[in-house]
Amino acid sequence: MKKFTKAIAVFCAMAMVVSVFSATVLADDEQNTEEQSQEIVGVEPAANEEPTPEQESEQESEQEPEQDSDTAPFVNGVITQADIDANGFKMPETAGDYTLAEDITVSGSAQISAAGSQVTIDLAGHTITYTGTANLYTVGLIEPATVNGHTSVLVHGNIVLTIKDSGTDGKIIASNTTTGGVDHWISIDGNYPKYGTEEGHRGGCILVQNSCTLKLEGGTISGFHSQSDGGAIHVSNGGHCEMSGGRITDCHSDSLKPNDDGAGAISCHCTSQGTEAKNALLKTSENEEAVVTTISLKGSLKITGGQIDHCSGRQGGAIRILRADFEITGGTITENSGLIGGGILFAQGQKKTGTIKISGNPVITGNHATGDDAKKANLWLLDGATVILSDNLDSTAQIEFGTSNASGNIFDINGKTYSIDSFICDHADYITYVSGSNIKIKKYTLPKVTGYVIGIGGEIFFKVYVDFGTASQSAVSTNYTYSYTKAGSAEVVINKDATEFNSDSKGTYFVIPVESACMTAPITITLSCEGHEKVYTTSVEDVANDSVEIDSSYADLVNALLTYGGYAQVQLKINTGKLPSVDGVNFAEAPDFGLTSGTYAPASDPDRAFGGANVSFLSKTEVKLRFSKSALGDTAPAMTVNYAEGSKTVEAVEAGNYYIYTLKGYDGAGFKASQYDVTFEYSVGNVSGEYSINTYLKVIFGTGIQSMKNLAQAYYGFAKKSATFA
Repeated sequence: MKKFTKAIAVFCAMAMVVSVFSATVLADDEQNTEEQSQEIVGVEPAANEEPTPEQESEQESEQEPEQDSDTAPFVNGVITQADIDANGFKMPETAGDYTLAEDITVSGSAQISAAGSQVTIDLAGHTITYTGTANLYTVGLIEPATVNGHTSVLVHGNIVLTIKDSGTDGKIIASNTTTGGVDHWISIDGNYPKYGTEEGHRGGCILVQNSCTLKLEGGTISGFHSQSDGGAIHVSNGGHCEMSGGRITDCHSDSLKPNDDGAGAISCHCTSQGTEAKNALLKTSENEEAVVTTISLKGSLKITGGQIDHCSGRQGGAIRILRADFEITGGTITENSGLIGGGILFAQGQKKTGTIKISGNPVITGNHATGDDAKKANLWLLDGATVILSDNLDSTAQIEFGTSNASGNIFDINGKTYSIDSFICDHADYITYVSGSNIKIKKYTLPKVTGYVIGIGGEIFFKVYVDFGTASQSAVSTNYTYSYTKAGSAEVVINKDATEFNSDSKGTYFVIPVESACMTAPITITLSCEGHEKVYTTSVEDVANDSVEIDSSYADLVNALLTYGGYAQVQLKINTGKLPSVDGVNFAEAPDFGLTSGTYAPASDPDRAFGGANVSFLSKTEVKLRFSKSALGDTAPAMTVNYAEGSKTVEAVEAGNYYIYTLKGYDGAGFKASQYDVTFEYSVGNVSGEYSINTYLKVIFGTGIQSMKNLAQAYYGFAKKSATFA
């Protein structure tokens, strides 16, 4: 600045003109031209006199020496170790596009200070090993200045540093524990700003100052530390950072200032005194003069891609945003840890400034809170912050979050496309739900399936036990689905809503009847509540085997059940692509359970009215008795059936030349497998007799085709085993 001032003074003296350097002021329309004319930093009106020889000598001595282009470092934008050594062991500081030609070691801290500079570093698959203890780069320069006789600041802005990698494994790694750079943060002192310094505490790898930008497009930054904010990157008030690719990993902020220590990867914040400062001097390029202006003190961070992982910090394991603007549309933030905000801490502070916008497909999950409060694990929202869903959210997005203000608006969805399953609350016993145009959280326990019991008596069925949590049963939609395919037929889909619930000593349950030939069919159970769906998938085979894991005494019964189911699949040609797995059973061979053939002769059948029987081996074990219409008359009489438990009346269904009576056992649920050998008596019209499941099995075993014999034998074995558990 001193050099700049003297150059102006000499120029004015040589011109023999007394003048005052003026700069444009961002002022109200009412101010006149004279009020907009301000003095540049430290520039006094030049005297109408020639410079002294001493002044000319001092001016010449301060001129930068010219470098021989053949010996200057970074010729043609190539970075080699020799270039780094020749540049004071530092990275390039002047505008240009630079590409690493080899792996290099850097020990000095570089600063890009020329306003308007555009510096691009292409790692090109190579590694920068940083051995210094400050930081690799400081982007931007802030100096003291004078405006209208008041202490102010001069900001060299519009500087952009871009880090990219045209190779596949470019890295910037720290071999020593870095401490960060000197942050010249701007504060407000009345009508004129000033700056303070944070000596060597912030931005372990890169520090971005006011009106400057860092673009991280590729490469990996790892191993950096800061003593305060931003283990890898610190964005000082008024600075900007854009991350579209690359990775930040294993970076940390330490505990020099335990009450204000934050962001293992990226810290971005604004002064607590306000969001803008007037009467500051700003240069946006080196070929233009500084102008008196109002500068923004509110920084910003935008993430559209890349990954941040395995970083740690007291406030924000990965990212800390304080009174700044944050936008995330992509990227993955996972496996970071922090005492407050394991992944991201976003705070508006007392000024309630700063915005957070989310869209696209960001993933913020799997981060950890190192303190006692697990609700601060991933995205931790302070000060009642409202997140704006600024555009549609992809189905792959996953945002886990917690907030200090559980009753406040958390996400303003504002008509955008989203899935409520993309939002998961870190609060224990809290859920996300939709209220108007907002996604909020509230203390809630979603319903869940707590277990299954398989019934293998009259029916093969599940009792599915449901804990409704804090929801009312009527607020929960319960659905189950499974399907089966019979050879040569279209797929059959069973899709039903469960509406009837019962209770026993184990809890509240609903029942899913299952076809015997569907031992291996996936059964999907869906519980829906408050926009959330929880899906459970199981099968008869899985639940049966789980029963054996719980109580090994069920092993023989479960094996018999699955054997019966497998032979039902073969006989009925249903779901034959996947048969149950039962030790020692080959479903291509006939089982041997001791069933023998027999004949049946009705006790009283003068007109040969009884036409035979068949048994259903699907879900319920049912018996159908068939009688000739010619023997019973034009109107089917009711049948009386006497069971061991009592008697009941059964009506017929007309089918061709027969009346069909379907018997389901005394309880109406079907005959229990364990009662296969228990006879029942029937009488219809002038015909009476007795029958049993075992009677049918023997007839089929003696006269049926081989596959039907196999099924009868398998059922016989299952029934015998069931009888021992009855």
